[in-house]
Amino acid sequence: MMTEPVLAQAVGLVSFALGIAVFYQKDDTRLKALMLVFNLNHLLHYVLLGRFHQPWALYCQRLEQEQR
Repeated sequence: MMTEPVLAQAVGLVSFALGIAVFYQKDDTRLKALMLVFNLNHLLHYVLLGRFHQPWALYCQRLEQEQR
């Protein structure tokens, strides 16, 4: 059905707007909170597109970086 890709792309557009908003944050707490929302929105975007391996790969990459 055609609504799934349209919905996924709409979520991607919201993610783009969140990414721009992140750069305007001056408060560290707000920056971190907005980055969390930004990354969760990316996760939803890729899941809606059916790209389940991409969010999983990003999650594993983050875990690996935290362990260093």
